[in-house]
Amino acid sequence: MKIFLISLFFLLSCFQIKAQQTDYNKVIVVDIDDSTTINGTLLGKVQFKEKIITVNCSYDEVLNVLKKEALAKGGNLIHITEHKYPDVWSTCHRVKADVYNVTDPLAYQKEIYWSIDKKLDWKDFKGTVSDAFVHSDYGAMSYCMLGFNTNRVTIYKKAKFFITSKFSCYDSWAKEVVINDNYALKHEQIHFDICEIYARTLYKVLTDAKLTAFNLQDAQPIFNTIYKEYRAREEQYDVETKHSLNKEEQQRWNLLVAQELDSLSAYSNYPR
Repeated sequence: MKIFLISLFFLLSCFQIKAQQTDYNKVIVVDIDDSTTINGTLLGKVQFKEKIITVNCSYDEVLNVLKKEALAKGGNLIHITEHKYPDVWSTCHRVKADVYNVTDPLAYQKEIYWSIDKKLDWKDFKGTVSDAFVHSDYGAMSYCMLGFNTNRVTIYKKAKFFITSKFSCYDSWAKEVVINDNYALKHEQIHFDICEIYARTLYKVLTDAKLTAFNLQDAQPIFNTIYKEYRAREEQYDVETKHSLNKEEQQRWNLLVAQELDSLSAYSNYPR
């Protein structure tokens, strides 16, 4: 199953935050409105507060800065305690968080960024089977998110695109009958991999378009076209593999998706 997230934000320019190379899956984020009790060691606090002039301070970028600081403190989870949105006083998201080291960080995880080093596990499927599928032959459902946002673009500043390719844990579910079935899990992983193929494709096409302040509006139609291709491809995958029951076709898709990911490896380090 697939879903998409469209977000096109225009952020005013102001001090450059250098791109962070943090592994986005190493630090779990617990949102400010999440009442989950955190059982772990509190290591301190981190915050993002813009300096005199700041750019590239969208929420995801700010979280990446805080994640890097949390890792430096030995933490593996941050709990957002304050979040101020862009307003007339600042164009940045201003965030404060508590840093924890917890024994089982995955227990708090709600979203998983696609990563070559992180394959899906049945423990990642934390959702409840919806009523429509309780008595169906479906054993599992994956919910992935494909999307983008951009910085503010002026005649002096080029467009920078941030791509989303994530797996939503609590919107994805698996029945007990498939738990521990590695073959079925591989089928679901390929759904996530297809999402990543189109995330890389989206980044490539947006980059090649060399959009400026005068034609930035073309980004949305580009996304819409690629999303339609993505949706059609996901449907084709399930039809041809018969939801993994056709093992010969499943193996063909496994190889095909791996090849396509490799062919787009030059676009795998897209900004997040």
